[in-house]
Amino acid sequence: YAAYMEIKPLIPLGGYVAGADASVDKAVKMFPAIERFLRQEMREPASLELVQSRLQILFPTAKKAEGQ
Repeated sequence: YAAYMEIKPLIPLGGYVAGADASVDKAVKMFPAIERFLRQEMREPASLELVQSRLQILFPTAKKAEGQ
């Protein structure tokens, strides 16, 4: 998120060139999905299991915390 927010103002101006920084490229690619994940209606239920499942889909290579 932080990597995306740093370059966000440059994107509409053409100041960001894909391929210049792999981590920024990944952030730009993933930002729409992350933003969708973070938006939740006030009355929309979200169990811990559902949230974990959705995070696993977003970040399939992330390792689980020890003991889980």
